[in-house]
Amino acid sequence: MSPSKLGTRGRLLAAIVAILLIVVAALVPTVLDAVADDDEPAAAPPDLCAAIGVTVFERWVPAALPVPEATYSSGPDAACDYRSDPRSNTASGSLHVRLLAHGRFAWRSGADRASRALAAACEATTASGPLRETESLGRPACVAYQEDTAADIGSGSAVIRDGADLYWIDYVAGPGSIDRVREAIADVASAALSRVRR
Repeated sequence: MSPSKLGTRGRLLAAIVAILLIVVAALVPTVLDAVADDDEPAAAPPDLCAAIGVTVFERWVPAALPVPEATYSSGPDAACDYRSDPRSNTASGSLHVRLLAHGRFAWRSGADRASRALAAACEATTASGPLRETESLGRPACVAYQEDTAADIGSGSAVIRDGADLYWIDYVAGPGSIDRVREAIADVASAALSRVRR
């Protein structure tokens, strides 16, 4: 190969490498901006109990009282907790609802992150037993129900994904049956999904 052909090829290769470096240098800030420009998750309502509706909690928890130490709102995370008044001689129960919003991080959208969190949650076991996937709540979800017929207590848990949001619902009723627990969780899920606007 003659020195002039090798020189021409070398200059051509150097020019191609230089062009590629310029293109990469121009794209790096755009890519870094996309990675660094994470979306903060939407703020949870300042009062999740009010957003869902206090009447929903009162409907399912006899002699219902809010539990202030378990009720909060902090950025994308909020919870509402009601329990029966321990001085009541009527039926008893408890209802806890938690909302956690997910934002975009790097290349994962908030909805993708919530979907992954739902998948991880669905592998867990709750006090009501192992969670299993369901479509009965109108959104991707996992539920567990349990009935203790000897103690006349029913309990249930649900994790529901709504876009970039995850809702956790835990319910215990005494007297209670699996049917009552299913009805309560479906009602609470419906109220949360239709009323909580952010």
